[in-house]
Amino acid sequence: MRISPGARAIWALVGLWAVATAFNLTKAVHIDDAAHLFIAQAILRDPLHPMSALISWDAVPEPIYGLNQPHLFFYLLAAILRFSSSEVALHLFAASWSGLAIFFFYRLCRALAPRRALLLTALFLLGPVFLPAQNLMVDVPVLALWLGFFWALLAVRGAPRWGMAALFMSAACLTKYTSLCLFVPFAWALARESDRRRLLWLLVPVLALAGWSVFNFLDYGGIHLLGRHVQGAAPTWPLARVAMVPVRGALFVLGMGALAPFTALFLGAASTPAGRRTLAWAAGVAATVAAAGLVLVWLRVPWLPDETWSSALLRGLFLGNGIFFCERATRAVLQALREPPAPPDGFRGAEQRRRAGTLLAGWFLGGSAFVVIASPFLAARHLLLVLPAALLALAWQEQEGGPAWRFARISLGATACIGLLLAASDWLYADVYRREARAMQGELTAAAPGAHVFFRGHWGWQWYATKAGFTRYDPGSTQLGPGDLLVWPELVHKQPLAPRDEARLLLASEHVVPSGPLTLLRTVAPNGGLYCYWESPPWSFSTRPLESFHVYRVAPSDTTGLPPLESRATR
Repeated sequence: MRISPGARAIWALVGLWAVATAFNLTKAVHIDDAAHLFIAQAILRDPLHPMSALISWDAVPEPIYGLNQPHLFFYLLAAILRFSSSEVALHLFAASWSGLAIFFFYRLCRALAPRRALLLTALFLLGPVFLPAQNLMVDVPVLALWLGFFWALLAVRGAPRWGMAALFMSAACLTKYTSLCLFVPFAWALARESDRRRLLWLLVPVLALAGWSVFNFLDYGGIHLLGRHVQGAAPTWPLARVAMVPVRGALFVLGMGALAPFTALFLGAASTPAGRRTLAWAAGVAATVAAAGLVLVWLRVPWLPDETWSSALLRGLFLGNGIFFCERATRAVLQALREPPAPPDGFRGAEQRRRAGTLLAGWFLGGSAFVVIASPFLAARHLLLVLPAALLALAWQEQEGGPAWRFARISLGATACIGLLLAASDWLYADVYRREARAMQGELTAAAPGAHVFFRGHWGWQWYATKAGFTRYDPGSTQLGPGDLLVWPELVHKQPLAPRDEARLLLASEHVVPSGPLTLLRTVAPNGGLYCYWESPPWSFSTRPLESFHVYRVAPSDTTGLPPLESRATR
């Protein structure tokens, strides 16, 4: 019995969703998941005043309104927690968003490059960012909403598309403020209609944000949307943001290069003079940056103590790859603006193709500018929102069956290998904190019965240490007594030690969690975590231990004059 192409596509999409779900279903609470779950718990306690609640995510507890995300997704998490505290239930909820993202992206591919729709969907899903970035964070849900928004504008016919786009955009804005940049393509698409009354659809997201702002004011007396912080910006933030653009732009390009191992798919463009020039520039920059990094490793400069030869090489490779990929994507969207490709595609007329080209350009260029200028910090997962636009524009401009598609199998194989290995590595790294918190719960109780156990550190470790019954250390208010224990992992972000407490700590034990073959590729380096930093590429090779846990016993008196904190031992 022969299976129809439509049935094969459905089974392929279900298989891709199953792969994504398999890596996330039993994954430990990871990175910012814990903060989101603490916010959801605050919503359960007082659903009308969630922003006023305190959350411990830095040195001292602070109001939730100091964080950067709106709360739609957190209210949905709270609804899940209302009926089940199971992490599997929470990850099943996250899997539904992954499924929506896969479906909408595939439908967009069917509209723009129908013969390569499954290939493009697999390239995007199996890449280095989608699988590791699922977790319980807002990035995949907001991606699904963006894809639904552009699917409605590009692929849905008739009047219903405006209402659908307005609802997707409203939900996206209430999930992540980056979605504010969708106002421009939405307003442009509405203005192109002969009936200007359709511009009233813009009121749907406007009213949604206005309602959210009124809710904020009644909650804590402020407007959350106007209080967002951009990392590195001075009080004179407009000037500071302008000065930060070149550096953040270069980090954006580096991040795109790290997340696009499928660039070989578009090497056919290097056969043109412009393509050859871009490839030469990219190779030159890659070699220069990598060589400079290797020199710093050789010199062992004190201000880059964690620099390694692999991160130096990968930084150069990612930057060079990003230059080529971003230049090709920018050229593709600009070409789509001027001269949209002719069929075969999913658009019947020239006007539809011009509209699709303009929307793609607004998606990629506008989204990239917003991420570079207005995002609080640059993370690889933030690039999830613009990577589909780049991939769609490049695929749309390539001639079906042209020379670039000769590299399809190589591109898919390299992308899948990197993405699956990073997903497995990230699962194992996240599990370290779940496993060690459970183990320490029994070990520390047996070793020091009656001792009060405190902990430092955030991310998933904070979630599991709290579940194990440990008390979060607060440098401003915690009173450590003689014989108490203070435990913390080395790599996670953690609150500082008060000098009065540091002087009383004696090292009781240290536990090193070794790496393994499946953790050779890492999403978390000493300074990273799928972020875009110069000192830490979004992913890298490493054989370093996954983590080191330190357990200190509180001495009855000041230990000043003893060796440094890390080397003190209990006798």
